[in-house]
Amino acid sequence: MDFYIQERDSVLIVPNAVLRFTPTDDALKEYQDEMAKQNGGKADTLKKGMGYKAGGKATKSQFGRLWYIDQNGKLQMSPIVLGITDGKNTEIVRGRNVKEGMQVISGILDNSTSSTAPKTNSLIPGGQPQRGPGRI
Repeated sequence: MDFYIQERDSVLIVPNAVLRFTPTDDALKEYQDEMAKQNGGKADTLKKGMGYKAGGKATKSQFGRLWYIDQNGKLQMSPIVLGITDGKNTEIVRGRNVKEGMQVISGILDNSTSSTAPKTNSLIPGGQPQRGPGRI
């Protein structure tokens, strides 16, 4: 038996694994250095919430980060506002540079653990944002 508390149609959703992804320390340092260079050396804003703050009645759980590789092959992060979830996928209400069909990062493939692992980019573009019903 299913109980529906909320239901929305035609929303942008991502798998929850995408929201749990954290870059390696080296990749994060490279990202922070690049952002500091672009922001004129203001690295403090990157360390304090990566450039976004909750406002009004919003709670920390309503915000997330979406990591992706841009067209130049650089690691990028987009702060996002989260909507409803079914425990497997979560709605994205708003996000900077977030578009339907973009490839986002859900994990890192460690090729050193298996000699039969395919030679691929170490970043797995997983969980493409997609439109579909979001239900709780």
